Amino acid sequence: MNKKILTATILFLSLFSFLSFQENEAAIALEEVSKQFSDGLDELELAVEDLVFAAENLSESPAAKIALQEAIVNTRLSYKKTEYLTAYFDPYNTKKNINGAPLPSVEPNVPEVVVIEPAGLQVLDEMIFTDAPFAEKEAIGALAKQFAMDFKTLRKYQSNISIEHRHVFEAMRQQLVRIFTLGVTGFDTPGSVKPRRL
Repeated sequence: MNKKILTATILFLSLFSFLSFQENEAAIALEEVSKQFSDGLDELELAVEDLVFAAENLSESPAAKIALQEAIVNTRLSYKKTEYLTAYFDPYNTKKNINGAPLPSVEPNVPEVVVIEPAGLQVLDEMIFTDAPFAEKEAIGALAKQFAMDFKTLRKYQSNISIEHRHVFEAMRQQLVRIFTLGVTGFDTPGSVKPRRL
């Protein structure tokens, strides 16, 4: 009888420690995701500052053009590290201001038609990767500054969100779809990814 109780106790304690270990592992993983997200937003903020600086200092020299192109690529790569959560938590503003298509759209849920001019990374990508981006210097500078302001607003909102496990899983699932529909095809990099001719 004592052996059965001892065996049951050991089994119960083993099961309890195994389950608590998994729970601790999940909590640690969630904490790591939250930290990566916060660090990614910090990195993106620095990349946005570099982009604005490069846009303001754009000249007709090839070095200035290359610096601006590198700045937009670095900003995009930094954004992609956080996209799955930023787009999950605020899909409308992310699509409208951060990484929306470079096409005009209309304001939803208003009684009259209000056209929204495109803004964000895709518009900047398309303008910066032209043969002569200096001709669009004023527009690029204005869009880069607007992007910086939109990012600050997004970051302020996102930094107050408490990330849960379900958020991570749902956001990752949506990001996989986004990668295969937009990223792999180069659809969301209209200027920097040149179409291949067969």
